[in-house]
Amino acid sequence: MACLMGDKTKPFDENSKKIAMASFGAIALGALIFFLRLSSFGGGFGGVSGGFGLWICLVAGLAGLAWVAGLIKLENKKPPTAP
Repeated sequence: MACLMGDKTKPFDENSKKIAMASFGAIALGALIFFLRLSSFGGGFGGVSGGFGLWICLVAGLAGLAWVAGLIKLENKKPPTAP
């Protein structure tokens, strides 16, 4: 939610960037901790294993961190103008 608040035509200011990075970091850390807890119960063959949602959560947290930090650049596509 922190990434979607405010004026999105302008880049992040320092406070909103820190809040967004902390939020994405918390998502990634929570998924990693949950994955490690499942692994300690003998996950994998015949044991408890993480589902697809756990992997999506981990990837989304890491990708969000990279995006806010500026490692991933997204293009601003403008709609075509009418002739």
